[in-house]
Amino acid sequence: MVAADMLQLNEVVSICGEFLKGHMDPSNCVGIFQFLEQIACMDMLEFTENYIHVHFLEVRNNKRHCHSSAVVLLINTALCFPGKSKPDIHEICIF
Repeated sequence: MVAADMLQLNEVVSICGEFLKGHMDPSNCVGIFQFLEQIACMDMLEFTENYIHVHFLEVRNNKRHCHSSAVVLLINTALCFPGKSKPDIHEICIF
């Protein structure tokens, strides 16, 4: 995907994105999010962020994601908890 983007092979980049979409699950979505963030693939990044929001409880149950900067960022910017200004990441992972 990175090489295809560098070579401006947009169709190959699109096919790679569709592959990632088809194989995304709660155990790998944060890693995919971080990869897409590094290569600035904004379309897929938005899709992956939405996937994480929709499957948040399943992603949260995967303990390796609890301290991921991507999950912390998504929680702090997208989730609203009544009565709290910002959720504590440890509370969310334990909850």
